[in-house]
Amino acid sequence: MKKVVSVTLILSLLCNSCAQESENTEYVYYGTGQLLSKGELINDKKEGEWKTFNEEGDIISREHFKNNKREGKAIYFFDNGHEESEGKLIKDSVKVGMWKTYYENGNLKKLENYNVNGGKVGKWEWYYENGQLEHERNYSDEGIKTGKWEWYFENGSLEEIKFYDEKGNRTNKWIEYYDNDAIYEIADFNTNTFIRYSKEGNKVIGEGKLKNGEPDGIWTLFHLDGSIRKTINFKSGQLVGPTISYFKNGKISEKCVHLSDSTYTGEFLEYFENGDLKTQREYDQNGNAIGIWKAFFDNGKPQEFKEYNDKNLGIGEWKEYYENGQIKTLTHFPSGIHKVFYEDGQLMIQGKMKNYKESGTWKKYHENGNLQSVVVYPNGKHTEYFYDGKTIKAKGTYKDAKETGKWIVYHYEGTVEEEGLMDNGQKVGDWRTYFYDGRLEKISTYENNKKVRDDFYGYYNDFKDRYLSSKLVLIDHNEYKLTNYYITGEVIAEGASNSLGEASGRWKTYYKNKKLKSIQYYVYGHLSGKVVEYFENGNLKSSYFYDLHIPNGEFIEYYNNGKIKKEGSYKYGSLDGPYVEYDKSGNLKRECVYERGEIIEEN
Repeated sequence: MKKVVSVTLILSLLCNSCAQESENTEYVYYGTGQLLSKGELINDKKEGEWKTFNEEGDIISREHFKNNKREGKAIYFFDNGHEESEGKLIKDSVKVGMWKTYYENGNLKKLENYNVNGGKVGKWEWYYENGQLEHERNYSDEGIKTGKWEWYFENGSLEEIKFYDEKGNRTNKWIEYYDNDAIYEIADFNTNTFIRYSKEGNKVIGEGKLKNGEPDGIWTLFHLDGSIRKTINFKSGQLVGPTISYFKNGKISEKCVHLSDSTYTGEFLEYFENGDLKTQREYDQNGNAIGIWKAFFDNGKPQEFKEYNDKNLGIGEWKEYYENGQIKTLTHFPSGIHKVFYEDGQLMIQGKMKNYKESGTWKKYHENGNLQSVVVYPNGKHTEYFYDGKTIKAKGTYKDAKETGKWIVYHYEGTVEEEGLMDNGQKVGDWRTYFYDGRLEKISTYENNKKVRDDFYGYYNDFKDRYLSSKLVLIDHNEYKLTNYYITGEVIAEGASNSLGEASGRWKTYYKNKKLKSIQYYVYGHLSGKVVEYFENGNLKSSYFYDLHIPNGEFIEYYNNGKIKKEGSYKYGSLDGPYVEYDKSGNLKRECVYERGEIIEEN
């Protein structure tokens, strides 16, 4: 059993050395017990150099922090130990100076240059993994594009070339190539012409004019057979005027008139390839919807029907259909009935519109036909029901069609589940949540449309007496601090949490006398990594590793006098490998070897 003793001695030395580290040193572990990251944590903020490791123990990053933000040199590594990238950071994520990025084989991948404020300057270069230049570009000291920009295929042949003058304007000929060295397109900023070619046969498949470096006038795109694919009108780079697209069979696929890239005027038409109408829309001279709008499925059945007046407002009867022909929505504008149906024809929603707004009593139904909710708009009561259509699930009031005033949500048993105030559709102030038997479960506080605090309550003395059991407080964005308490008010545990109350990162637990009891690490609420426990007098009690609440890795336990009590290792919840036990005087009590929880050798 010499092998067993030597292994356990090593385990003891490792655990003892960990116990002697500075209190400011933060250690984060994988569930296997392998170190994930290490660095100084001062006042809960990262300072100085932090190192991060992969599960094999290889370093994958070295970053410098100041006041919890990255500041200074940063180096990132591949798993094979080669550098992945290096440079300098300020303000946590802003790159400054020269940055280099590498391939895993060590070859340079990218070279970047930044000024002191993080702006792009100088020459930038990209390389393929074989070392061949992929792309290079240039920026002035002011961050303006300048000079020659080139792209290359991996075989070294030219893919694209562009030119900029000292003001960042496009100049000379811009040429792009196919991978067979054939020219794809040429934008000549000297003659203000553009032409695009096919990959094979050098056929013209697009042509147009340029003005001040931007597309201008009529542009024409062609199918490979020479037939027109699309005619486009540009003005200073913007789509303006008629655009017509064609299928290969010569039939029109789309026809419209642009006011800009995303606005239209006049009639907008789309067709299926067989010539049947797909959509029909109409816009006024300002790009506002007017007239009748129609849409059809490819089986010829109607998809929707709408109508707008000259003020861009819907009028008349609007209809929307499922593809099986069943009506989906039916609405009368500006005033009238509004209905929504399930695909099987069952009524889902029924209400009325008045001057384009919900008005009066609206009812919503479950798929089984039972009543789901009743709302009175714009100022009235809201009542929601469980699936049986009778038992109240929630109730409140609306003002200007938004939730306002006191709202109450109920358990199915009829007791209050949650209650609080709404303002303009948002929760405000304190919201109270209750157990089904009426006991207070928590109080949530909302400010500026965000939950900023949760106070949870526990009970004792046969549930007669209540105490604050935990408190969740917003620290920054979606990061919270969670604190748990004893019945008498002392802190049990504290650490970081997400908005769901799930523990994350380092946690500390305490005895009732406020002495440190343990340091633990969590991932999404699961105990993971190293767990160190202390006796009430401050002496080290134990050191374990966990993977999602399951013991996994080396462990050691101590007596209060500092003597080792036992040590060994777990493999996903089962003892595995050398194991020893000692009495309080340090005498060996037991020595054996486990495999998957079973003893396979014992002295």
